[in-house]
Amino acid sequence: MKKDNLIRKLLQDKRKNCSMIGFIKNNNIFRILQKNNSFLIEGESDRKWVYISSDSGNELNKIMNEYDYNIKSFASVEKDVVRLLKNRFQIKWILTAIRYYLPLKRIMPELKNKVVFLDPGDADFIYKNINYHKYTDKIYIKRQIEKGPTAAIRLNGKLAGWGLTHDDNALGMLHVLNEYRNRGFGRDITISLINQMRGLNLDVFVNIEKDNFKSRQLAKKLGFQRDREISWLEIVKGEK
Repeated sequence: MKKDNLIRKLLQDKRKNCSMIGFIKNNNIFRILQKNNSFLIEGESDRKWVYISSDSGNELNKIMNEYDYNIKSFASVEKDVVRLLKNRFQIKWILTAIRYYLPLKRIMPELKNKVVFLDPGDADFIYKNINYHKYTDKIYIKRQIEKGPTAAIRLNGKLAGWGLTHDDNALGMLHVLNEYRNRGFGRDITISLINQMRGLNLDVFVNIEKDNFKSRQLAKKLGFQRDREISWLEIVKGEK
């Protein structure tokens, strides 16, 4: 199946498949498995990833039994996939988040602060100031800055806060340095990213860890709606 045909299939449930659609559009896809309306793809961005979309337990079991698991990293998978993987393999690491989706009709408020774009040279500073070293690296951050969209607030030439988009078009890496918090910077950075995404005619969604209360609160204030729980994980090859 060609990428364009797969995307047309996935668009039948755009909200469920927004992450998978974005990843397919942005990255090299080199394998597609299909069981009726269930799909498994292999692709590569910062690493090789597996994405899965299925609404049928029977089809999901068939496609996962057929898969050879040469790629061990799974992205944006739902609870049923996580459960099947945990039953079969040891899990090296797992990162779970809640996806929030922004309806098209939601109007964004005006910015209160000056927001600028990130520069690829900011990648080192951003990497030093995030808590996701286990899951990402400076090369990925630089690549996503170069691709855009990005948003940042600088004070006297220094980065005070920033945000960018991931390889599947999700908003991400929103961060404001401690000394600049409670000044509305995170709000304005997020609004800028939303406006840029809408200008590109792209759906807007964000993945937020359950314990990140402030980011969840900000998303809700801006009109994001809770969608579903999703996970990224890496298996240890070899049956339990």
